[in-house]
Amino acid sequence: MQKEIKKFWQGKVSLGVSFWVWYIIGGGVLSLPFWIIPDAALNQVGWAAFLTAYFIFMLVAIIFLMMGVWRSAEEYKKIKRKKKQGAGWGMAAQVYIVLSVIRIVLGLVQLVASV
Repeated sequence: MQKEIKKFWQGKVSLGVSFWVWYIIGGGVLSLPFWIIPDAALNQVGWAAFLTAYFIFMLVAIIFLMMGVWRSAEEYKKIKRKKKQGAGWGMAAQVYIVLSVIRIVLGLVQLVASV
C-alpha cells in the first residue's frame, strides 16, 4: 500500500486511475462521515471534537489527492506531447482541481463568516 501511495504522490499512476479512483472515489469516501452524521451531533462535545479533527485530516488528505492528480496530469501531458497528441484530459483534470480549490476556499470563507 505504501508503494502505491508513493507512486500516486509522484504522479506515476495513470491519469484515469489517479483522477477517478483516488480523487473522486477516494475523496468521496473520505467525505462520508459528514453526510451520515446528523447536524444535531454538532451540539455534542464529543462529536464536535471528532468532526473538527476529522475535518482537518480530510483537508490534508484532499490536498494530498489534488497534488497526486496534478502530478499525474503533468505526466499525462508530457507523454502526449512526446507522441504529438492532444493533452486535453490532462488540462481538464488540472482545471477541475483549480475549480475545486476555489470551491473549497469559498466554502471555508462562508463557514468562517457564518460563525
